[in-house]
Amino acid sequence: MNNSVIAIHNEPKGAIDLKMVLTEAYSNTKAEGSSTACIITLTGNWVHAVNLGDSGFMVFRDKKLRYQSPVQQHKFNVAYQLGNYESSDRPASAKASRINIFHFYMNHMRQCGLCLC
Repeated sequence: MNNSVIAIHNEPKGAIDLKMVLTEAYSNTKAEGSSTACIITLTGNWVHAVNLGDSGFMVFRDKKLRYQSPVQQHKFNVAYQLGNYESSDRPASAKASRINIFHFYMNHMRQCGLCLC
């Protein structure tokens, strides 16, 4: 997480390349293990996101799900994972999204069941 914050601060103001942020954070992480990843920014009416694996986000309006980020799996219940193992996925596999939420009025953003309201 700290590496992604540092990477965001290294990006030009107003022009954050989330895939570059994920790549830089990944390359500066030396911890063992693996993880899914989801980074989201909100600029005006646009949600910009980069997601790898089964982390993700949802957009709700009037208590109805209006958008859900796609899940990346190699097969059932085997999500893409960033890691330092040879078989791990790499940031290049992350899915970038851009969603206009003008009509959605974002009420909640959720990642792994945690409400980031």
